[in-house]
Amino acid sequence: LVDIRLSQQDVGDLRGIPYMVGGNTFFAPPLWYPIDPSYRSKQSEFLKKSGHEYIPWQTHKHGIIFLDELNRATREVLQCSFELTLDHRLGGVPIPEGWLVIAAVNHDSRVYEINKLDPAHINRFLVVDFAPTTKEWLDYAEHRTALGQMHPSVLAYLSANPSRLD
Repeated sequence: LVDIRLSQQDVGDLRGIPYMVGGNTFFAPPLWYPIDPSYRSKQSEFLKKSGHEYIPWQTHKHGIIFLDELNRATREVLQCSFELTLDHRLGGVPIPEGWLVIAAVNHDSRVYEINKLDPAHINRFLVVDFAPTTKEWLDYAEHRTALGQMHPSVLAYLSANPSRLD
């Protein structure tokens, strides 16, 4: 799982840093970016010609790129993410077939400072409204507490004060 908060990103954080080979501009993918195996040797060759070494960090065949706070990103980052969501590539560099792109947004503009998304961008996603009930969240918290992944005082407090759950 690659978790990216788009509200805190710049275009270079997604697309990578530009470099030139033979008068052409290419982009060195960021550390988090999964590279399709068929493109790795090409990426390595291009970077070597520009005097750089390429060491792929994200080499899993399957995974999820989670674009959190999609509608809180700047316009430029949104445009960059459009290529990732539509074409499963950034700067012409494809992601492996086994990778999914998932995004989350904040709906309520009265509570959150959000940007209106282009309908063409929204149409690239299956939209699911997610609003768990207090009981569902407490069941989840009980499970996490039993596994030692949540402090028992969090569960105790919210069980006693369910209206505080937001």
